[in-house]
Amino acid sequence: MSGLTKIEVKERVCAAIEKAMPRLMEIAETIMAAPELGYKENKTTAFVQQLFTELNIPFTTGHALTGVKGRLKGKSDAYRVAMIGELDAIICPKHPRADEVTGAAHCCGHNVQIANMLAVAIGLQAEGVLPELNGEVVIFAVPAEEYVEIDYRNKLREEGKIKYLGGKQQLIYEGAFDDIDMAMQMHVETAHTEGGEMGLGSTSNGFIGKLINYHGKAAHAAGAPHEGVNALQAAMMGVMGVNAIRDTFKESDYVRFHPIINSGGSLVNVVPDYVAMESYVRAANVEAMIAANKRVNRALKAGADAVGATCEINDLPGYLPMRNDAIMNEFLKENSIIWRG
Repeated sequence: MSGLTKIEVKERVCAAIEKAMPRLMEIAETIMAAPELGYKENKTTAFVQQLFTELNIPFTTGHALTGVKGRLKGKSDAYRVAMIGELDAIICPKHPRADEVTGAAHCCGHNVQIANMLAVAIGLQAEGVLPELNGEVVIFAVPAEEYVEIDYRNKLREEGKIKYLGGKQQLIYEGAFDDIDMAMQMHVETAHTEGGEMGLGSTSNGFIGKLINYHGKAAHAAGAPHEGVNALQAAMMGVMGVNAIRDTFKESDYVRFHPIINSGGSLVNVVPDYVAMESYVRAANVEAMIAANKRVNRALKAGADAVGATCEINDLPGYLPMRNDAIMNEFLKENSIIWRG
């Protein structure tokens, strides 16, 4: 069948998606019930492969460890557009659907992203649609969007299993986007209207990932604290030092620093001799990221100097600032308004 108009193509795509809604809801729920953290999405990627097989979508695996890349071919290969869905969850132990062991939960809605990605695939497989497309659509399930478990991922990097801690950076490094002309994805927010809402993406800060280790000297906290060097106090003073320079950052650079302590001592009656922290230094542009990171490092190390401890900082590649394509945004907006009437 050929000669369909754009409106007819859209009608067929949307009708196929509407018909598949019960299955798509089931897919989202299945992934919701088995959340996995980045570079560990083994069950989720196996499920996606199963779904691709059911839909007769040819695919390749192993992209950035767990990514799955499928293809839907149109009448030519003039263009390649990717529809991306993210595989990973985030750590949120108090979420009602969190994994009891890992604390992982899909509170960022990546399970919906995967279902949405498959909805696109199902819609494009409606009768007569693919022969009308002057290009290919790449259905790409990608890993490790959430930049968490920095220490674990850095060990993967040191072992040579990955080069970058974020999944898309790793995919770019591997060349997985080299054959793709443009890519898009959706994210989930809570709607305030019964019929739902749609917004257009704008920008996002970039950041440098950080592993921060303070080393002191253990001693009995009650009997001989004077013989110890308190690494926890050093860390606290380092963070206070960063707080003291916050008002020197330009507001237009949107600098952010928000550390967590992974290890802050072992026993109350022992002076902590080791503290491990993770953090980002975020900013709106690369120059601000680099400048702010240097100043943050200086403040963190000053905390160690103040009490006679040492501070080791491992700066790791994070994400560059995101700038969505304005033309694609406007095209999506106009197309959605026209189609929804």
